[in-house]
Amino acid sequence: MQALSDPQPDRAASGRPTSSGEVVVLNGRAAVRRQPLTSPLTLIGRAVQCEIRLEAEDIEPLHCALAIGAAGPVLRDLGMGGLTLVNGQPITSCSLQPGDVIAIGPLRLQLHLPAAADTAADTTIREKEALRIQAAAVVAQQAALTEEEIRLQHRQSALVQQEQQLASLLEEKRQRLVTLREEARQAHDALGKERASYEERVAQVQSDLAASRRELSAHERGLQAERRQLFKLRHQLKRRWHRHW
Repeated sequence: MQALSDPQPDRAASGRPTSSGEVVVLNGRAAVRRQPLTSPLTLIGRAVQCEIRLEAEDIEPLHCALAIGAAGPVLRDLGMGGLTLVNGQPITSCSLQPGDVIAIGPLRLQLHLPAAADTAADTTIREKEALRIQAAAVVAQQAALTEEEIRLQHRQSALVQQEQQLASLLEEKRQRLVTLREEARQAHDALGKERASYEERVAQVQSDLAASRRELSAHERGLQAERRQLFKLRHQLKRRWHRHW
């Protein structure tokens, strides 16, 4: 993980303001790395257009900006979701003093300023440069917002497509459920008819069985009557036989 990009070259030779101080990285792989402040406005974050480029977790592309004007250095959080701390306190905009510790994500930075005051001309040049770079930062933020809007539109299109697919799937499932219900109703009706036919056959069999039982009972009564008559005849024959002999 690269914590800090290479420092920007000193532009004193081209007639631009010289370094107005420096930012020192206190921890991470780039600890004790020094970044000269050669511009009135220094962008800090992960984006390639940042003068101080930090690559670590919890650091936004355009995290904060350090402006050096007539009133001294001012640190402003760019409000992209990350947290900026100065001496352990969260800030949105804060005037800095030499030695203040800035915490951005897991990295800690310290501001060092030169003892001598800048001339009024240098201050004016830096302020103009700050306005120019601030405008560039706004453009970069707008580009980032546009990119985010495009991403959200793509996400919305994907969600709409997923919703349509789910609606189609639900309609297919509903049609299948209707078909299954109709098949179940037909099977229930067929089962009811089969049960009625079975009960009718059972009733007929029971009726036939009852008739057979009645016939059998009548036949048994006839047999019993015949037995009694035979027994009576046998008894009479025995009596006659005894009388004769």
